[in-house]
Amino acid sequence: MQLDYARQEGAIDWDIVRDAEVVQVGVGSGQMLAKTLVRTGIRRYVAIDPDWVEARNVTSQGYTYEDARCRRPKVEALARECKDINPKVDFVPIQADFVTMSDTQVKALISPKTLLLMTTDFHPAQARGALAGLVCGIPVILASLYREGRAGEIIFTNPGHTKACYRCITATRYDYVAKRKGTGVGNAAGSLPFAAQIVDATVGHLDRKSTRLNSSHLVI
Repeated sequence: MQLDYARQEGAIDWDIVRDAEVVQVGVGSGQMLAKTLVRTGIRRYVAIDPDWVEARNVTSQGYTYEDARCRRPKVEALARECKDINPKVDFVPIQADFVTMSDTQVKALISPKTLLLMTTDFHPAQARGALAGLVCGIPVILASLYREGRAGEIIFTNPGHTKACYRCITATRYDYVAKRKGTGVGNAAGSLPFAAQIVDATVGHLDRKSTRLNSSHLVI
């Protein structure tokens, strides 16, 4: 059976989508974004996350009871679902801490066709993703939730289109983490899953429209 994309005609540039590669770091609350992008026909998808599925992830992030019972790595559980959606997707699950991966390992995952999605609640990871985008010259979308899901933040950089970098936009966050010796964690504890879904939906639209936007920072 061939998947039918008729309902997405006019909304997606198929030449770009079918040739694109996505690397997503952090597939907790961002797992729905991954599954939706796979539905659009992305052919290669790399997911990086160090965690296993726990009972709390079933009620907050969309993983299944069976995933938690078997204590599956999040990337493996996500790979199973994405392959169920599109058996032809080249889905690469990597259970690893992005912060401790070597520069060589990170660069090996990136090509000129890569879109890097940073969807973690950990500032050191977000910061490293932003730097990787600058070094490798690829577009990066950094999405996160503020505490209790009170708002969502989306920052994107696209070579040749956006002028401000992640560090410039979030300079006070870098200062806070450096002075407090903290991690800058801002997670969705105390919120409903809908908060992450709103951010995911917005990121999904930015994937195809960011080249035409003048701003680099959205708070929703």
